[in-house]
Amino acid sequence: MRVLLFAGGTMEEDFFSAVTEDDYLIGVDSGAYALIEHGYIPHLAVGDFDSVTPEQKDDILLHSVEWKSCDPVDKDKTDTEIGLESALEKQPHKIVMFGVTGTRLDHTLSNIYLLERACEEGVEAEIIDKHNKLFVAGRYTKIEKDMYSYVSIIPISEKVKGLSLKGFVYPLDNACLERGQTLGISNQIKGAYGEITVKSGHILVVKSSDGKV
Repeated sequence: MRVLLFAGGTMEEDFFSAVTEDDYLIGVDSGAYALIEHGYIPHLAVGDFDSVTPEQKDDILLHSVEWKSCDPVDKDKTDTEIGLESALEKQPHKIVMFGVTGTRLDHTLSNIYLLERACEEGVEAEIIDKHNKLFVAGRYTKIEKDMYSYVSIIPISEKVKGLSLKGFVYPLDNACLERGQTLGISNQIKGAYGEITVKSGHILVVKSSDGKV
């Protein structure tokens, strides 16, 4: 099963073209209403729904298969974290998150770290926005060259050991990176694909383009 999670951050029209009939759809707060607006029924709507009107909330509750509501103030997790936990409960092979980046940098950063949470549970997860695709790499990752111009490797563990990059403009062989180092920024794939190997620690892979992809 693949889970698509739509949250309340910056949304693009073409995100909805990714939906297939086999996907499990989670709408987080206003992301649930966005799904309904585009003709999709959320299998699960999650959130305090403080970013929608009372009428829109009624539509969400009416048209969603299930919903989880939480208090807008008295809660210990963001709506998106609750949405990710709900996605992981489905034991999917992959989770794709849309609308989880935007003007609130605090929410954007916390959502990026949710990728590590999914990785630790053995689930492939990625964030897609207008210019970027982000994921936490496993011990071995093969990346095919595509419309994204750059591939950046960012250590999110305190130390990343045994990092090797093959097929990149700037290769690495058994390197050690510490959190905060920028050595892996703005690399590029030379041929048809690049290979990333990590012996310990977690790295965030950011595929990006200066223009819309």
